[in-house]
Amino acid sequence: MGILADLFVATPPEAAVYEETLLLDFAAVEEQYDPAHFRGLTDLNFSVLWAMLADEEWDLKKHALTTITLEEPGETWLFQFPQPFCEKLAALSDEEVRSVSQAWAASEELTLDRWTVDDVLPVVERLRELSKRAIYSDNALFLWGSL
Repeated sequence: MGILADLFVATPPEAAVYEETLLLDFAAVEEQYDPAHFRGLTDLNFSVLWAMLADEEWDLKKHALTTITLEEPGETWLFQFPQPFCEKLAALSDEEVRSVSQAWAASEELTLDRWTVDDVLPVVERLRELSKRAIYSDNALFLWGSL
């Protein structure tokens, strides 16, 4: 699980300088963005979660996060969560967070990486929290990642 996966709420211009800010001043990133730091998750993992929440068969084109930047050769990336995905995440009840975490942990991608429900639960809880924050602040939810 060497992949870094930071989830944060920001405006698009703020998101565009996330990596630069991170490299210059980690404390400033923590204060300004209040990111959730995880490891081993990619946009593909989140697209699978979106399909589950929508109760649809996974389709890469339909459930893809919006690509903002993808550095060559794919060492860092920035994706935006589409608004419909955030709305589904924000609407989850505590009981649904648990059941979604169980289903997502059982997905082929996370099973191969040996994720458990206990590993996934804090991710889904934080996604719900960040999605609510994004919606109520009229900002967006982003995924910044790095190898």
